[in-house]
Amino acid sequence: MKKLVIFFCQNLSYKKEKIFKVLDFPSEISIRLIPIPCSAEISVGLLLKILETDLDAIFILTCPETSCQSGEGSIRAKKRVEYTQEILEELGLGKDRLVMFEVDDLENLQQIGRNIKKKCLSIT
Repeated sequence: MKKLVIFFCQNLSYKKEKIFKVLDFPSEISIRLIPIPCSAEISVGLLLKILETDLDAIFILTCPETSCQSGEGSIRAKKRVEYTQEILEELGLGKDRLVMFEVDDLENLQQIGRNIKKKCLSIT
């Protein structure tokens, strides 16, 4: 069974239950949805610590850069994710274990769900 954590910005238009329903994951994928006040709250240390567990991947759902309520939350999160991905590559763990998506609308969220499912299948 694949184990995922999905962090999502509380400023998104969608609440936890809606996100879970729209993403529509099969039962063989265990998901923990975690709301965060802003995607800028994500730190490199937190991401690495979580990935030390038996978790398969972390996904982060952020507001689009142009509509981030805190101004630069999505930009900061993106930089931290990219830096953490570099570390994962250097460790030979693969940067695909950490992916960030900007959520624009419901259709985009459904596409993100499909992308996450596809990425889960490729993680060994």
